[in-house]
Formats: sequence, C-alpha cells, structure tokens
Amino acid sequence: MNKLATVMMLSYNNIQYMKGAIDSLLNQSYEQIELIISDDGSNDFDEIFIESIREYIESNKKDNLVNYIIRKNEINIGTVKNINKIILLSSGNYLIPLSCDDEFYDKDVVRDIVEYFDTHEQIIATGYRVYFDENLEIVNDIYPKQKDIEYLYRTPQELYKRLCSGNFISGSSTPYTRAFIEKYGLFDEDYRLLEDFPKYLNITRRGCSIGFINRKLVKYRYGGVSTNNTKNIIKEQFYNDHITLNKKEIFPYN
Repeated sequence: MNKLATVMMLSYNNIQYMKGAIDSLLNQSYEQIELIISDDGSNDFDEIFIESIREYIESNKKDNLVNYIIRKNEINIGTVKNINKIILLSSGNYLIPLSCDDEFYDKDVVRDIVEYFDTHEQIIATGYRVYFDENLEIVNDIYPKQKDIEYLYRTPQELYKRLCSGNFISGSSTPYTRAFIEKYGLFDEDYRLLEDFPKYLNITRRGCSIGFINRKLVKYRYGGVSTNNTKNIIKEQFYNDHITLNKKEIFPYN
C-alpha cells in the first residue's frame, strides 16, 4: 500500500511566512512525506527566492522527505485551479493541505492523520484549527466548536443541511485520501477561490460522511492570505463564488 503523505502548500503574496511552514513540515515524525509548493503568481516568488527555498530544504531535510516540488503559476489562476494542479502532480495516498502562512500544530500531525485514515472507514476528515495572532504567539480561538462537531457524527444528509446554513469545516485542517479524489473528483473550477465549501456540500448531499480527527492539526495565522479579504477584488471573487455555490449546491435541493 502507498504510505506516502503529500503535503500541499499553497502560497500567494504571503511567502514571508514560508520557512516557518516548511520547518513545521521538516520536523514531522512521519516517515514518508512529499512536499509540493505551488505559488499562484506572487510577484516576489521569483527564481532567486525559489532557489533560496530549495537550498533551505536541502540543508534542513531529513530522510523522511522523499520528494519535493516547487512550482509557480506565471499568472494568478485562483485557489481552486492551484490546488488541483498540486493534486495532479502529487504521488501520495494521503493529501494534507498546509497554507504557506500556517504551520502544523506539532511534530506528529502527519503521523496522526495517516493513522486516522488507516484505522477509520473515512476518506476525508477534519480536525481542530487553532487561531493565532499574526506572529503565531497568542491563541485567539479554536474551531470547530462542539455544537458543530456533533454534526460530523450524524448522517451525511444531516451534515449537508447544517452546512447549508454556513460552513464550519476549514480546508486548512481537512485532509483526504487519494480514494476521495478518485471517487468525487477534483475541486470544482467553476469557482475561483472557494474550493472547500462547495465540495463539502456536494459530497455530503451525495452521501459522503466527513470524519473528525480529535486533535489540533494547524496553527492558523489570523490575518494571513486566507483571512485577508480586504481588497475589493478578493471580496468580489468570494461574492461571485458564493452566488455560484447557492445556484449549484443549495437552491436546487432546498
């Protein structure tokens, strides 16, 4: 059985945090890890920076990092297409997201994710994400909350109904297996930035449950690229994605 875990690291205008994210990966205890870094057109993600990251990885990696790829989209194509590109490049049986501005919570996160999938009949699962300040020093909150976690133990149809009122499952702390992609396909490229919420609605409506890994998976940097929606263009893209989501995944079924 393929025991390789692929860590999918997306970046866009937040590469100042990348070494911290890489350190949290290089310190993992799991024995077979692949890293794929895919930048979505950041101005400063140039050949000089790429070479500096490559040298950093080479100088600090251990035997458990069996492969790594660093790539860049020449133009910004959006989160959905960017993560799909990583999935198509990946070789691992376990696909684990890690934003460039976040970090794994501790050294055993990847090991525990793999163990969860190996011991549960789940092909996708979510865990806790701990919200920190911008410097990853002060804890602000932890999600999901217990009232929402309870829905992960109910039927997929009940979870779908709950999700129709709002998403509580973050893509930043929701790994999945190769079997998940083989069964439900890549993320829907009718969306630009919103990859996780439409997928969760689609699969739960079709009868797929989402498991719960009862441990902290990610140090989530509040104020990073995934929460920095102040620019009008980003707001507009999210707004358009939510209109598409309502038309495709909610209104026809309620």
